[in-house]
Amino acid sequence: MSSTERQRLTHRFAGISVVLAAGLTAAAGAETASPLRLPGNVPPVMAVWGWRESTFAPDGYKAHIDMMARHSAVNILATTIRAPGRLVTDEGVRDQIGRTAQYASRFGIGIAMDLDVRLARETFRLAYPDELQEMLRLREVPLKDSDEVPLTIPGDDLSDHYTFNATHYIPLGGKLVRAYAYERGPQGIRSDTVRDITSLCSASSTAANSLSVSVRCSPQTAGKTACVMVSLAHLMPDTFSPHLLSFQRQILESYREVPLAGACKDEWGFPPCFDGNPAHNDYWYSRFLAEAYSHQTGGRDLLRDCLLMTHGETGREGERLGAINHFNELCRQRHGTIEQDFYDAVKAIWGGDAVVATHPTWWPYPDRREFKKNGLNWWIVRRDWAQTDEITPYCVRTALAKKWNSPVWFNMYYSSGAPDYQAEMWAGALTGGRIDYH
Repeated sequence: MSSTERQRLTHRFAGISVVLAAGLTAAAGAETASPLRLPGNVPPVMAVWGWRESTFAPDGYKAHIDMMARHSAVNILATTIRAPGRLVTDEGVRDQIGRTAQYASRFGIGIAMDLDVRLARETFRLAYPDELQEMLRLREVPLKDSDEVPLTIPGDDLSDHYTFNATHYIPLGGKLVRAYAYERGPQGIRSDTVRDITSLCSASSTAANSLSVSVRCSPQTAGKTACVMVSLAHLMPDTFSPHLLSFQRQILESYREVPLAGACKDEWGFPPCFDGNPAHNDYWYSRFLAEAYSHQTGGRDLLRDCLLMTHGETGREGERLGAINHFNELCRQRHGTIEQDFYDAVKAIWGGDAVVATHPTWWPYPDRREFKKNGLNWWIVRRDWAQTDEITPYCVRTALAKKWNSPVWFNMYYSSGAPDYQAEMWAGALTGGRIDYH
């Protein structure tokens, strides 16, 4: 072995030793001296910090930072808010974040603050009440030859870690957007029988979380099926809102004078759908999305294509697959655009070395749930260090590291037992990664 090779191996294992020592002392709760902190020119030791209401008390942030300074080698805290009513657009919240960042800097710890628009949903709603995310729901009902056929379509109360202790992505009201009648054949809907019957429908609502629709029937509707499409707005900015990017930038700009190490945007995408919608009869929707879809497809009608995508039509399977691909790709690219704008803004405000965290991955194994969340946009979401979560496959972690030329990957990991962290640290060291301690 040459002296150069020996030197390279020495540096490699020395680096692993520093990371493992940092993590093991954190897990064991031992006193850690400041020299254990990694220098600023290498990827940091990262941990997650979720603020509760007690953190907003005077000096409420000091105990946690003191603990991290004494008992860990963490030098970046990916910090988020998990307290009700505390919006990142509030002046008092911004002031407390500023005091926290200044105090943490005394110990060589940087605060990468979660400044995602999901922590300011109420502010966005007040500013742009007509630009909220909508869920399009398609529901079938058999028609008769007379009278009316009633149908009630509920909205979902959706939640994730961003709504912990806060208002969920609740439905705020619905509207009827389209209805079709048609006949079915052995291979799906007969395209030549599809008719727009929206004018035969009336809608009413007694609650924000559902919409009731009645379809007037006649001899012409006997034996046919109706597909009723309603759209329910949720407490979430519309992904395709024309004001979303500027609103995102305004939040970040308002923190320009706060000495942050960077900012976080975690698991961005549409509100979660934990079953992946196996019936394939729900679509994230807005008039802005419909306009973008029409532009991308040369004038196609998204609502009409949703009927095609959901139920299929005789002789149009290739067209159906094309519509599905166009819709998924449109959503994937839009989510990527939002993430890229966030990345660019963080760098413009806090400098080229600013931290952009955390991971774009949501469901660890990429399947239909992830497609519905963000279009599986992982490989177009720029990060300086590849970042994943939980049990994301190692092949994905290393692939993202290669994509972004990242010397290591970070995987956010959490457990109630110290031995689990030790095993995870060794697994990361052997495969080119580190833990983002949760």
